[in-house]
Order: sequence, then structure tokens, then C-alpha cells
Amino acid sequence: MKHMDWNTLLICLLPLISIFLFQYLLKFKIVKKILPVKAVDLTVLVLFYSIAQLSKELFEVSFFAYFIVALLCVGILLLLFLAKKNGEIIYKKFFKTYWRMNFLLSSAVYLVLVIMYFIKK
Repeated sequence: MKHMDWNTLLICLLPLISIFLFQYLLKFKIVKKILPVKAVDLTVLVLFYSIAQLSKELFEVSFFAYFIVALLCVGILLLLFLAKKNGEIIYKKFFKTYWRMNFLLSSAVYLVLVIMYFIKK
């Protein structure tokens, strides 16, 4: 059984640290003017990085490309659903909803990978 190294521990904790850091930074009015977003919107990119690295660590090959293809398929389904429901596509609403869905799906995959990593190690 291999022990956990510091790099992997940092990758496991990086999304948690980043969401709290972004939440803290977005409290300042100057930052709110520059970036009118929420902390979860910024954390998605960190989650993508963590998923790529953890999957490479666990399976010795990154399945990040498959994850991106799955997210694109979810985006197409969401686009079709919104078009059917509203009769039109409101792009601002679509991209906001899609980005938040990316956060939820990425968080779920990230948690599964972290749990698998701790079980394996």
C-alpha cells in the first residue's frame, strides 16, 4: 500500500481551498465590480484540473477527455430542453445554467475520485 504524497493531498484539497479563497475575495467591492460572479463559478476550472490529475493518479491515464465529452452532451441536452420548454434559446440563461450544472457534475465526479483515492491508498 502506497502512502499519500503531498502533491496528491494538495490536489485533493485544492477545490476546497479555492472555493473558500474565492468566496473571501469576492466579498470586496472592487473585486465584485471586476468579476460579477459567484465563487462556485470560478471553482469549476479548479475542479476540472483536480479531476484530470486525480484520474491520472488513480488510473494512470486521465479520463478528463471523456468527462468533457459527457459535459458537452449534457449541454446539448440542456439546450434542447430549454428550446422546447421556452420555444426559444436565451443564451445568457443557458450558459449560466450550463456552467452551474458543470459545477454540480464536476463536484460529484471530484468527490467520487477523492473517495476512491482514499479507499485505494
